[in-house]
Amino acid sequence: MNGPNGLLDQLRDLPTLFDVVVGDFGREAATRYLAIMAEEERAFLTRLLATQDLPFLDEYRRIMFGHIGDVAYLKRVTVQRVWAEQGRLTDEVLVAVKAHDIPSDMVARFACVIHDEAVLAMRRGHGRVRVALPCNALSETLGDAVRVAGEARAFKAAAESVDYEPISDDAVPELTAHGVVHSTIGQLERTGMLDGRPFVVLGAAMANEQYRRLGGPRGMNIILLTELQQAIVDEAVLACIDGSDANLATARQAIEGEILTPLRRLHPGLVVLEACTDFDFGLGLDSLRLMARQMVFECYRDLQAASDLAGPLSEFNPILRTSGNGIL
Repeated sequence: MNGPNGLLDQLRDLPTLFDVVVGDFGREAATRYLAIMAEEERAFLTRLLATQDLPFLDEYRRIMFGHIGDVAYLKRVTVQRVWAEQGRLTDEVLVAVKAHDIPSDMVARFACVIHDEAVLAMRRGHGRVRVALPCNALSETLGDAVRVAGEARAFKAAAESVDYEPISDDAVPELTAHGVVHSTIGQLERTGMLDGRPFVVLGAAMANEQYRRLGGPRGMNIILLTELQQAIVDEAVLACIDGSDANLATARQAIEGEILTPLRRLHPGLVVLEACTDFDFGLGLDSLRLMARQMVFECYRDLQAASDLAGPLSEFNPILRTSGNGIL
């Protein structure tokens, strides 16, 4: 039953991971990410257990998680300022879309909630804690916050700066940050897609810049958007947050007509990456799906045959199955 390689023993002995998932950027994106990650982990374990003629059970899972949906705390200063200045909330509160400079208090608040969630997870016996933020544009902000939460002196200063009383002064040095950009690039690299083929990244300007800087040296050939094209993407982000069917249809049509159609003429084999976690247009690869699959792979990578059981990238994307790009 255990097989020649002792896969069940390996699975039993694999330490659990606890993922602190920071949500509300936006909230639907975070809950969709959790659903996708659960689906991806189940698919992986189902394939693994099938090699032993065993059915799936949730208790085989090694990824545990906690979801923080506390935009009222994380954006407190920004939200209060916009209320005071405008008498209502406007898109100025969308710091990842409208600004390149993230408010310093927001990094400190991220660090505070991450720290306390990690302390609680470790008290329950989880030795490794990962921090995930389902927002492409805030990937580097997450890294800054995790570094602060993991260093005692920096965390003490951050907590004092926002008048926060943590549940413990203990540092949590074992924390690791897992932003969408890093995870997506890791998954694309693992599946052999960073081979010079052209990519168009549909996301906020902050996200685009991070993909160019981090993915470029690893073979991600990103086509630059014009200012007009970037403005169309930014309007699509707002349409997704608003949720109006009419606005979503208009945004999708604009992306296809003004961005994808001309770029496909100029760049055969163009790969589209939906690099805003609010997007669900179905125009290309979904960064949330890529992130979830990478998180599952990183959890189980030490199991024998984990790479083979993780599945090809084309499995969840019908565009890739029919595009003749050679990765089936």
